[in-house]
Amino acid sequence: MKPSRVSRGIAAGRRGEQQRTWLAPDRARALRFVRARPAPGEFITDHAHVQIAMDADRDYGWMVLLDGVLASYVALDDPTHLEFEYTRWIADLVDRLPPGPIDALHLGGAACSLPVYVESTRPGSRQVIVDFDAALLELMREQFGIRSSRRFAVRPADALAAIRELPDACMDVIVRDVFSADLTPEHLRDARLAAEVARVLRPSGIYLANVGDRPGMALTRELMRHNRLALGLSANGDHDGQMAFICDPSVLRGRRLGNVVAAFSRAPLPLDGWFEASRQAAFPARVTHGERLWPYL
Repeated sequence: MKPSRVSRGIAAGRRGEQQRTWLAPDRARALRFVRARPAPGEFITDHAHVQIAMDADRDYGWMVLLDGVLASYVALDDPTHLEFEYTRWIADLVDRLPPGPIDALHLGGAACSLPVYVESTRPGSRQVIVDFDAALLELMREQFGIRSSRRFAVRPADALAAIRELPDACMDVIVRDVFSADLTPEHLRDARLAAEVARVLRPSGIYLANVGDRPGMALTRELMRHNRLALGLSANGDHDGQMAFICDPSVLRGRRLGNVVAAFSRAPLPLDGWFEASRQAAFPARVTHGERLWPYL
């Protein structure tokens, strides 16, 4: 179903002053991005009620909400700006990988903020972005000038089906950021996806998963268990440096729900990125790794 605009009248007055290319001109040409033409309003796609709103506190900042939940943030004036804390945590590890382009798979696309960040910081990277909602991808294309190309392939598909089509050991980074409302769909939380991630990751590749968890952290425990087994990591101290997660301390203590980003690799993770982030971040963050992981495995 094609996106349907509900509030065309609200949008009309703002389009002209917001037109600009999200990426730098040379990168935009390389990926065939065109000028963004965002318009505040409400839209209905195949699977969501979408709201696009201007950020009152930042020029050229746009928020995308799916069914009332913040899903993406686009800073048209700075493709390296990551507004959401959890996206910054993901980038903090990706930034510590060896310099140069990477091959990355993004399960969950929306406005493609993180893939655009990777293109900006690691030009020449090859990325695949998968989202189940074809009409949402078309809406983001219309609003923010995103285009699909050989190096920036945007595909409407189920995440599990899409990863099953990929060859073995082809990705340096896999990011799972898939939600229906505030939960990851069940078929993307079990051993099936974990097995495909283990197959598709290169020996030194990193898997990063965003979890919306509640007191007790049952979903984080489930994620840690499935991916530890799939990657053949030990439940004792031998895994040190190959698994970790980061979250707000209040989430860790069971005081509220919130985002948890977990990382897995057969090789040592570049956890210095998280340690530094936890020391310097405006909001508190706690890295759980090493022997402190034992209760979650």
